[in-house]
Amino acid sequence: MLEDSKFVFWLTVFRNIMPHVDVLYNQLQKTRTDAALIRKQVNVFQQSLEKERKRMDTVTKDISASYETSRKRKRENIHINRTVAAREICDVITNQVKERFCFYFSLLCCFSPQSSEIPGVGEKVSNSDS
Repeated sequence: MLEDSKFVFWLTVFRNIMPHVDVLYNQLQKTRTDAALIRKQVNVFQQSLEKERKRMDTVTKDISASYETSRKRKRENIHINRTVAAREICDVITNQVKERFCFYFSLLCCFSPQSSEIPGVGEKVSNSDS
C-alpha cells in the first residue's frame, strides 16, 4: 500500500487536514464555552483549512516527485486531478462547517436570554412552547 502513490497522496492530504478537525472537535467538547468562543474557533478552523487547501499543489508535487511515473503527461494529469480533488474535499469540509454552525448560531440567537429583546423573536419562541 505504501508503494501506491494514490494511497500515499490521500494519506498525506488527510494527515494535514485531520489535526485541524481534531482541534475544533476538542474545542467544541468543552463544557464551559460560549457562542463567541465557538465562532472564533470555527473561524480559526476555516482559516487553517484554507491554508491547507492552498498547500495542496505542493503536496501533490511532492508525492508525484517521490513516485515517478513513466510518462510526464500522465503525471501532470494525475497531479492536476488529485490537486483539484483535494481542494474540493477542503471546500466540502469548510462548507459543512459553515452550514452547521450558521444553523447553530441561529438557534442560539432564538433561544438565548437576550432573544426576548429582539422584536418578534421572543414571541415566536414563547408561542412555540404552547
